[in-house]
Amino acid sequence: MPVGLAPSPSVAAQAAADYRARAPKQARGIWVTISAFTALTSFLVLSYLLVPWASVLSWAAQEQRGFQNAMAGSLRAIRGGDSFAVFTLCSATALYGFVHALGPGHGKVLLGGAALGGGGLC
Repeated sequence: MPVGLAPSPSVAAQAAADYRARAPKQARGIWVTISAFTALTSFLVLSYLLVPWASVLSWAAQEQRGFQNAMAGSLRAIRGGDSFAVFTLCSATALYGFVHALGPGHGKVLLGGAALGGGGLC
């Protein structure tokens, strides 16, 4: 070996050094992911246990009926020539969509869509 030149590290030694440099960051990322998953799971379980879901679903069904009646009344008013009824119909339709989404089944669709969109199922 020539004088003054340091031996170059082997490819394996360099790869090991790179891995040791990245390992703490990867471990920290894994613990953050596990902590976030645990917190989300705890929140979902507590909300399932503490929220009176039967009351929420009953309220949503009653509100849907009310919005349907308001939309039907707005359509009758539009046919009768009331121009303000169009605003009432649009407002009732938008609010009906929000209340309707609270019903059973819609949460699964939203979560599934978010998982597909975020690549969570791949």
